[in-house]
Amino acid sequence: MTHMPKMSRTLITRLPLLLCLAAPWASATRPIEDTIFKASMPHEQLTSGTKVRVHYVSRRVVGAMGLRDTVPVLQKQVRECVASLQREHRPVNPPTAWPEDSMHENRTDSYYAKNRGITYEHGVYFSVNQADCSLLELESRTARLQSTKGVCEIDLIKKTAHGVCDAKGHADAAYMAPVAPDPTFIAERIKTNPGLAALAALGGNAPLVPKPTGASKTIDGVKCEVTVGGGPFAGTLCFMRGGSFVPSAMAVDSGEIIMDGDLGQHGLITGRRAKLDALVSDAVFTPYLGQGFSVTAGEGQ
Repeated sequence: MTHMPKMSRTLITRLPLLLCLAAPWASATRPIEDTIFKASMPHEQLTSGTKVRVHYVSRRVVGAMGLRDTVPVLQKQVRECVASLQREHRPVNPPTAWPEDSMHENRTDSYYAKNRGITYEHGVYFSVNQADCSLLELESRTARLQSTKGVCEIDLIKKTAHGVCDAKGHADAAYMAPVAPDPTFIAERIKTNPGLAALAALGGNAPLVPKPTGASKTIDGVKCEVTVGGGPFAGTLCFMRGGSFVPSAMAVDSGEIIMDGDLGQHGLITGRRAKLDALVSDAVFTPYLGQGFSVTAGEGQ
């Protein structure tokens, strides 16, 4: 019988781990990504109540805080973690599947009636568990209702809501006609939206207003107009066009409905589903009326 040298046995024992770390990924997505991106839209779950006419769009958003292609960064952190724990002869459990696109992935489902809008966000942030080199998954599920009445911030995991969260979901909000985007208008919206403020900071002093390119795209049968710009819009964005109404300026963060976009290294927005003049239950505007929610009033309530 031939005996295998001790060093060779050690190498073979570690081979699966080395192959795991060397391969880009063992599968295309993590299970939580499938859960997020294959789930039905809110209006397909919230069906009771009066019907209201809306434009809606569902988007996959990749990247945050100026970072888009961060899976290689995550893989590097895992390799460093494994090397560190192995030097200390501690057990490791590195991932066998990696996020598809980024350390931070998010799905947004937005509904816009004429006088109000609500956006549901379901996201996950991946980081390395330094105890065993596995991946930690920080999940978030929120919604933001806004109109001329104000804003209601909703945490769908903690079941809390704060702000102007009335029983009718801003159904009686006044309509504010939108105007062509300009630096002053966008700057005002940035003041009330931390997400836009962070995005604007990435653009430095570049022009804020996107300009039409003359091109258009069709996503799920709905047309959008392709624009190019700098500042918070460094790259291309595609704005929804058509329908029987234009949403109130106070119902949409950017002043227009973004369906799709490519912000280069800062992020990617992929339109997945969209529809103009859809009839959905008005329950989509009041998820905080569900059982178990705690609602606290804010300014204007």
